[in-house]
Amino acid sequence: MRFFKRPQMPAIFRDFQDFRAVAPPDFEVNFLGGLTRPEFCDVRTAATVLPASGEELFEFKSILEAAQAAGPCFTFVELGAGFGRWSCVAALAARRLAKDYRLHMAEAEPQHLEWIPMHMADNDISPAKYSIFPFAVGEAGTIPFYVEGPSTLGAANARDWYGQSAVHAEYRDQLVEADGAYFGRPMKALSNGFYSIDVESRPLLDMIAGIDFIDLIDMDIQGSEADVIPASIDFLKARVRRMHVETHSAEIEARLRALLIEQGWTIIHDFPQATKNVPTPYGPADFIGGLIDCVNPRV
Repeated sequence: MRFFKRPQMPAIFRDFQDFRAVAPPDFEVNFLGGLTRPEFCDVRTAATVLPASGEELFEFKSILEAAQAAGPCFTFVELGAGFGRWSCVAALAARRLAKDYRLHMAEAEPQHLEWIPMHMADNDISPAKYSIFPFAVGEAGTIPFYVEGPSTLGAANARDWYGQSAVHAEYRDQLVEADGAYFGRPMKALSNGFYSIDVESRPLLDMIAGIDFIDLIDMDIQGSEADVIPASIDFLKARVRRMHVETHSAEIEARLRALLIEQGWTIIHDFPQATKNVPTPYGPADFIGGLIDCVNPRV
């Protein structure tokens, strides 16, 4: 074991020892010892490699800092969880700190939902430590939800694409019945080559109202953050210590930034989406999605 001393890395990484081990066959292993099946995504994270400066570095930073700041039990909520990648990171961080943990994941994409328990089991995370909410977070009701798109955009399947989202209201009347089904659900199509299925959607409070305190919400819900955060702001102020929000337009970033500042949150990091070579404290970085990382000083 050794400690990281690489320059231009957040100080928090020095508090987590480098995990050195040979990954089992057909797995990738990250610096925390987390195992990932290559069929879940294209994640090449060798045991000796820290995340490069960019979106992922800041997401790791948020989770590690929140785990360190937590009490005896680290409570983590992941919205738009995919296969539970960041929830697994949260669990591993808590283990390194000899803390208990509870994970709560919301995901609507059927293939990703099947992968979550597999990913948890691969990393020895007991079902008693996590809950899965199989719905989209946003408006209440049944909504059309993108599941496939053109291969030229990297959206051909659940492994290669993690940008699934609710179909925007202005496009819903353009959906037409399509041949085939996705996990047993009828598909609809748009003329641009994207396909959707109907999924259940619920407000955020339906998921988290029963949780007394949340150390970190990690949110990547493809634009729905613009409505979800304002609708839940009173609860978030009362019970959530930190949020790491991936943002998906300049308008959304401006709205959330103004709201969070008005409501007394402290913004730690704030980077715009779709930008390249952005100066950061840890070197220049590219951002496909933007991010707002903020702390609630009230709790």
